[in-house]
Amino acid sequence: MNSQWQPYHEPARTTAMRTLSIAAAIGVVVASLSHGRISWLAAFAIALWPSVAGHWVELWFLNWLRPRLPSTSAVQLFARIIVWLVAGALFAFLMTRTSALFTGSRAVIIPMWIGAVGFVGVELLAHVGLHVRRLPSVYDQTGMRRES
Repeated sequence: MNSQWQPYHEPARTTAMRTLSIAAAIGVVVASLSHGRISWLAAFAIALWPSVAGHWVELWFLNWLRPRLPSTSAVQLFARIIVWLVAGALFAFLMTRTSALFTGSRAVIIPMWIGAVGFVGVELLAHVGLHVRRLPSVYDQTGMRRES
């Protein structure tokens, strides 16, 4: 399928600052709520999956999969949500494995279905922020149309 989608890119520094800041903030919250059961470093490492790897999943969708799909908004949105569901389930598995590396028998076990639904929720919430700032998002369909 020949596509007119514009590839998405941003400076590496911007990506690193955003994704690492998100993981650090999540790490602080999780470590605080765990009352000493999980260290900040372990929580930070676990949070790298949805923050950093989630960014790469979104790039894969925008720059590889999206141009290969029909350009209708419904197909684009359905495919994006399926990608988010699969990624979220995979991240839940990887986060559980990472937790086991850091905490041993006290590993945080995240069911894959919670990871799947949770990641979709996080992405939809992130797109609210994009929409409010008048950037392309799933809510205004500019993120679902071909660029002219």
